[in-house]
Amino acid sequence: MSLSVGASAQTTEAVLDLTDRTTFDNCTQTSIKYDHNEYNAWTFNNYGKYPYMYNSGITEPYYSDYLITPEVTLKAFTLYRIEVSPAAYNSRKTTSLTIGLGQGNDLSKYKVLASYDNLAYANKSTATQKTVEFHVDADGQYKLYFLGETNGMYLFDTKVVEVGSSNVPLAAEGLTLVPASDGSASVTVSFTLPSATISGQPLDGTLKYSIFRGDGETAVKTGRGAAGEYVSYTDNDCGEGTVSYSVTVESAGNTSERVTASTYVGKETPNPVTDLAVSANDDSYTLSWKAPATGVHGAFLDPSSLTYRVTRIVDDVPTIVAEACTATTFIDNYTSGDLQSLQYSVVAVLNGLSSEEVKTKTLAVGSLTLPFTDSFAGASFGKVWTADIVSGSINWEAVASSTAKRPIVSESIDQDGGFAIYRSWDATRGCSARLASAPIKYVAGSSPIIEFYVYRTTGNDQIQIQVSCDNGDWTNVPDALITLKGTTQNWEKVEFPLAAAIADGCKTFRVAFLSLSAYGQNTVIDKVRVFVPADKDLEISSVVAPTSVYSGKDINLSFTISNNSAKVVSAADYTLKLVTDYPESIALPTTVDIPTFGSTTVDLTVPVTAIEVQAADSYSFALQVVYDGDEKPENNISTAAEVAVAFVEEASPTNPDAKQLADGSIEVSWGAAGDGHTPLSVSTSFEGSAGGFTGPFDGFTALDLDQAAGDSYYMASGSAFSVVNKPSVPRGRDGDNVIGLTLGANKQQDDWLISPVLDCKAGATMDLNFLVATKKFTSSSYYYTMEILYSTEADYDAANPSAAFTNKVNTLKSSLSYGQFINSETFVPISITGIPSEAKRVAIHFISKIPYTSAIWIDNVRITEAVSNPLLGYNVYENGVGRVNAEMVEAATTSFNIPETSIIERRYFITAVYGSGESQPTDLTPYFSAVNDIAGGEGPAVNVTSEGLVVSGADNAVVYDLQGRIAAYAPRGIVVRLAPGMYIVKAGSETCKVMVGK
Repeated sequence: MSLSVGASAQTTEAVLDLTDRTTFDNCTQTSIKYDHNEYNAWTFNNYGKYPYMYNSGITEPYYSDYLITPEVTLKAFTLYRIEVSPAAYNSRKTTSLTIGLGQGNDLSKYKVLASYDNLAYANKSTATQKTVEFHVDADGQYKLYFLGETNGMYLFDTKVVEVGSSNVPLAAEGLTLVPASDGSASVTVSFTLPSATISGQPLDGTLKYSIFRGDGETAVKTGRGAAGEYVSYTDNDCGEGTVSYSVTVESAGNTSERVTASTYVGKETPNPVTDLAVSANDDSYTLSWKAPATGVHGAFLDPSSLTYRVTRIVDDVPTIVAEACTATTFIDNYTSGDLQSLQYSVVAVLNGLSSEEVKTKTLAVGSLTLPFTDSFAGASFGKVWTADIVSGSINWEAVASSTAKRPIVSESIDQDGGFAIYRSWDATRGCSARLASAPIKYVAGSSPIIEFYVYRTTGNDQIQIQVSCDNGDWTNVPDALITLKGTTQNWEKVEFPLAAAIADGCKTFRVAFLSLSAYGQNTVIDKVRVFVPADKDLEISSVVAPTSVYSGKDINLSFTISNNSAKVVSAADYTLKLVTDYPESIALPTTVDIPTFGSTTVDLTVPVTAIEVQAADSYSFALQVVYDGDEKPENNISTAAEVAVAFVEEASPTNPDAKQLADGSIEVSWGAAGDGHTPLSVSTSFEGSAGGFTGPFDGFTALDLDQAAGDSYYMASGSAFSVVNKPSVPRGRDGDNVIGLTLGANKQQDDWLISPVLDCKAGATMDLNFLVATKKFTSSSYYYTMEILYSTEADYDAANPSAAFTNKVNTLKSSLSYGQFINSETFVPISITGIPSEAKRVAIHFISKIPYTSAIWIDNVRITEAVSNPLLGYNVYENGVGRVNAEMVEAATTSFNIPETSIIERRYFITAVYGSGESQPTDLTPYFSAVNDIAGGEGPAVNVTSEGLVVSGADNAVVYDLQGRIAAYAPRGIVVRLAPGMYIVKAGSETCKVMVGK
């Protein structure tokens, strides 16, 4: 079959008419996406006489449906034309149509004649007609298909007509423009002369061709050639930039359609390489790729003119290993003992211009040594883990939390911001995925153990521990199959010996977690450790530390000490030492007993103030355990945690000053940072109240308008919110106290928790955050419901708060399986944003109605002004000493008083305290004047400025040094410049002491 467009022969008769109902009824239908056994996508409109694709049982935009015509007899050497006016069914949507021609029932082998995308809506009288001309190479029975995709469509006035035979030659085939590879103003035009007319008759004799540049009507080149001959012509004067050429072919006075192509001429930047792949064979890595066919301007490239720059990237450090590779393959030999991440990149280069870089997948090279620990910190698999789908479509992921579906896991076991999860909730029964470690060095005769934490659930999903020796097949570890279902839903440590699955002669082994979905709850693991037991071995197996901390915050460090022996290690048998360059001493906790194959955690809090940030850019922390007779002293010290420290990039206070007042105290003052606005922040976590207390709670008011208590449940009782102290359920509270209530079966709840009056900055918005937990049921049919409302008035009627709270922000609903706070009897965080500044009070309105007695708990309610980094206040520091204010100075205050002191030579600086930390400090305050009563009077008024000493309270004062010598005379109001030091100023009988600073 051949496709031809634009023939000019005369139409004779219709060979297929889809405006006829009988013809439509003889059509067949099929779908790519759905099995339409009960309904069809295509229907015939008897009134308008046209087919259309629409069925209310199919959701848009998911149509992908064929209308296949009955067989039509077509003749060789005859031109046929398809006439069709397609349009979208819906005025607000577009649709797509593909037309194909072929024989038999395999539609994939049909020739695509035309495709039309983004067809707009039109009616029968306004739809635009499309025409497609074609011929077949042999007489026979043929079918056409009309494939509608995305949204519904109309096929108006659809017919296939016989046009007849034609002597017009087909257009030139394969018109290609290839610019000179050196970037010069030259282009090669190539094409193939046709072999047949548009109706399929063979062409005989010599054909004439004409090549045109741009839109010109005068050919830049004419010539002759035989039918099917390949023609090439180089134009050396085409100019630079985008150029176009067109070609016509003439046979016996009949001229073909003019075909056109364009290209960019000049120095061309190549497009990136494609299909870049890397394969490993021991320490040899083979790269392969495909050369770019075009440049960024679309110009065709000569592959022989390209070179390639190959870069090896090891642990994110790049090294060029081939600068001008001419092949599209490259072999690199690289050996690594320790575990590293290995990646390659390839850049195509043409005439000094480089493509974008393309990178391979990342490989883990080298191997781990035991003991080995990883906890997916920062929600990352790093270079240690590889996740692969075994069956289904769900894979292992590293995440920081999972609160949408059960189990609700808001934090990892070691609080390092990461754990691994396989979403069994979404994986149908029988699906599985493998999370595999990098190779681990194996010492012959050793018996390694794997230890990890798993989150117990109520599901029957499983984990099978597997081992692969020397990158071979995976083998199940005997007796290492875990079913997640547990008596309590929480973290639990498990361990299994691996030796039985490690073959003799093994050099390295990999360990894997094979998840086996039972379509239950998500599979969650954390804090994996592989080690070889010893008689005496304490190991610092992990350290959790931030990468950076701002001034004013704490560095929270967590070290895990693991006992790799079958003996209990007594607290008296070991000591701890912190190896650090932090300038202040850090108290270490007392040691504790460590059970067999157990562990203990050492948590340290290191304050970071402006003094420490001024002294260094970072600090290093490593914990060392001293344990006599330890068989593996090399693992007695942790890796050093390097923590960068810095000031936040926010506005600092201005104009620092200090002076000593008459009472001997020192007043430090400064100019406000920014506009001095203190963002709104109100909160309550219900601490400090006795059990049963019903409020108010730090300004928050609870209202019980339903008076419909249910049965007591885990210390929650009564129909009004009241304080519950240290409940065992729900889990996840942030302190000792929460509030809770119960609701009777089939009772309409009407409970309120209303904020204090809010004063938010005009134009800003507020965020509401709180924790909620609910009694769970065995069915997902029962929903808890609450509304988030606000009032623009400060006052409201406690008997009818709905009259004031008329503005709804959100409605939250959840059941056992669906919604924003899945019922798990574990606190779930709720965050509501965008509450406008006009809100004077915010309320949570609880409106559940459940056929069984229910319970709900609330904790840690906070309403804050939505400021990314709010100014909270100020800190005052004595230079070189430390902070002098015990409590942060409020943001609205710009001075601080230091009690009386006899130490005069002091200077101070101030920092602004923001949500994320402290700003850069101010300059130091000048040395201040110290006014001491020497002679019993008030003394002259003396001020010390940056320029010197000024007496303003007396005429002709005399300034003495401490040896009694006259240092200067000080007329009223005149600046007297003195060397730094202590002086006595005397005016008449009045005397005072002052300090002149540097």
